[in-house]
Amino acid sequence: MKKLLLFLISAVLVVSPLNVTICHANSGPPPMIIIVVSDASADLKLSIGEQQGGRRDKPLASYFLFYQFDLIPEDFSLQVSSGGQNFSLPINTNKTYNNYYRLDLESRTLTPMESLPGTTSVPLMMVILTLVIEGVVFFLFGFRHRRSWLIFLAVNLTTQILLIMWLGQYASFTSSYDILTLIFGEVWVFIIELIAFMFLLKEHGRWRRASYVILANFLSLILGGYLISVFAI
Repeated sequence: MKKLLLFLISAVLVVSPLNVTICHANSGPPPMIIIVVSDASADLKLSIGEQQGGRRDKPLASYFLFYQFDLIPEDFSLQVSSGGQNFSLPINTNKTYNNYYRLDLESRTLTPMESLPGTTSVPLMMVILTLVIEGVVFFLFGFRHRRSWLIFLAVNLTTQILLIMWLGQYASFTSSYDILTLIFGEVWVFIIELIAFMFLLKEHGRWRRASYVILANFLSLILGGYLISVFAI
């Protein structure tokens, strides 16, 4: 198990610097003001100046998106229209890029948010479901030895923790750009797991081990892409 420990430590040391270097080159979505509304009525409309917010209804909430380059400072007042009621609320943007707010229609308040709903819970759900799916595939490929399962748990927990840290830091769940973040993370997970299972597992032949890694990570990528398509704005 010393080899396993040394390998996992090496994997963490290799992947960690990439979080800083590569991701800064990615082109992300334009700066936005995002208003989050729970249980929003179908007739709810939000606007800032002449720009009406683009509505996205998702499982966790409804989101209204405004692109900041279309706004001017004196327009930073939110107009709300719902159920025959009309009122406005001031917006104090405290960031130069994305600004998130939660609108409470009952109290007519607009509260700044540090992050959007699901930024932590969705990656966590993704990781848990991935572990379940990859565990089922591991079993179906005929791995039964206790040592094999210990290696499976150690390697997958390490790679999934790295992946959730990656997604938690760089995936804002504000656009389909997050799928690119997921793909990049999954590529590194695939490389680490392929090397780990090829050299650390002794049960069954190399082709079966490699086939397991390919299928398991392919299913993991499909799952992650589906969850992002459901929850991302």
